[in-house]
Amino acid sequence: MIASFTRFSRFRRWGYTLFVIVGALRIPAQAHFRLHAPLCDFRMAWDNSRLSLTKVPHFVLLGVFFLFTAWQFDRPDLGGAIIAMALPVPVILLRNRAVDRIAPT
Repeated sequence: MIASFTRFSRFRRWGYTLFVIVGALRIPAQAHFRLHAPLCDFRMAWDNSRLSLTKVPHFVLLGVFFLFTAWQFDRPDLGGAIIAMALPVPVILLRNRAVDRIAPT
């Protein structure tokens, strides 16, 4: 057995696993597992930005998820997070630019 793998580490990993499972099932459970996707407005507008900044529970849960994820590693390496974030950002920006070019019907 590895010396750093203690009983506390085992409980920490189980707690993290349960937190991720509950987080992944929370949204479908609120919709009573009806998987109908509503229409979404993906444009970056001031009204959408202002509304998204009022979602305090979302920010709190995302912060807790970040802390639990950082707690799982002995040495948190934020370089990987920056690299992972660099991949979807250009795609999102290009998609938003393409949506703005389409004339509303």
